[in-house]
Amino acid sequence: MRSAVGDGRELETDTLAKRVINESLQITKKDNVQVYCNRHTIDLAENLVLECQKVGAHASIALYTDKILYDFYLDRPVEYVETPDPFGLATLDVATVSIGLSELEDPAKMETVTPERWTALSKGDEPYREKLLKSRHQGASIHLGYVTPQRAKVYGYDYKAWRDNSYAAVDIDYSEMQKLGAKLKAALGKAKEIRITNAAGADLSARIEGAQIKVDDGVLNRKGSEATSRDVELPGGSMTVVPESASVKGAFVSDIALAAFAKLVKGVSWKFEKGMIASFEGGENIESLKKSWLQATGDKNKFGFIRFGLNPNAKPEFLFNDIVRGAVTVGIGDNRWFGGQNESSTTLTTTSVAATVKLDKKTIIDKGKMML
Repeated sequence: MRSAVGDGRELETDTLAKRVINESLQITKKDNVQVYCNRHTIDLAENLVLECQKVGAHASIALYTDKILYDFYLDRPVEYVETPDPFGLATLDVATVSIGLSELEDPAKMETVTPERWTALSKGDEPYREKLLKSRHQGASIHLGYVTPQRAKVYGYDYKAWRDNSYAAVDIDYSEMQKLGAKLKAALGKAKEIRITNAAGADLSARIEGAQIKVDDGVLNRKGSEATSRDVELPGGSMTVVPESASVKGAFVSDIALAAFAKLVKGVSWKFEKGMIASFEGGENIESLKKSWLQATGDKNKFGFIRFGLNPNAKPEFLFNDIVRGAVTVGIGDNRWFGGQNESSTTLTTTSVAATVKLDKKTIIDKGKMML
């Protein structure tokens, strides 16, 4: 199987699998790898397992089809959905690394999942999340499974352009992205204050002195350093900082549509006072996002984190806007995976691809252009 990349070359599935296993995940014979896939990603999943076996690692595939997933999301009794998955919990005792490829091929029916149902789904997942946070288990989410003709139709994307861009964003020089990440991390580490503005009306400020900084540069950190995320996303490339919560004030307004619940949500606008949501507004389809947020539990109204995109090949207007080099994303709700203290059943994010960012008085991003 071949997949086109942005410069016209063809990236074969087995070649991609080699890069993922050997370069991004650095799998060794000491690893046990669990691969989760759907029908449309089984070819890549198969090659991932073969590459694991070549380096001496044991690997297994778990198949989740659209039919199985929708039955769970829509039709099973709430009591069933709220029950933790015993297989998923047991996997954390055996697997050292999990690879996710089980995204829905056709997300059209996701808009029919009610907010109450999402709450039940989150309750069932909570024991897994808690165990994962306390374990040394690592993971990789390969988001290429999202890139399907059906999903492109739902969101109005040009499928070929999206596919080409997504594979190009995986097929990159990770060492160069690591260098940029190191520069950005150094700049953030020296700064006391951050200010984010954009033409859509964003003007957000926070204290970041001594803040937690996590890096996803496309390469799994096998040493478990606190400075680097224990998992990677492919395509990926981002850096996340958790500011001093009570210092966050002002507004963050997206300037690019957010794909959520089989809809494009436009103009998301969050205002903060002392790190808490003071207003949750927006334009088209904002109510679907807001209803989900209102049903969430825990620290849903607390500021979570700021994320910076690092990927040189990712382009905006598709699903992975937060990794676009120079993009700025704000998250609310649970931020424990990035070293924060917020505990919630939800994490929501929204992005600006043309923001200006100042660290103290130095501009590091100018209208979406990285200045480092």
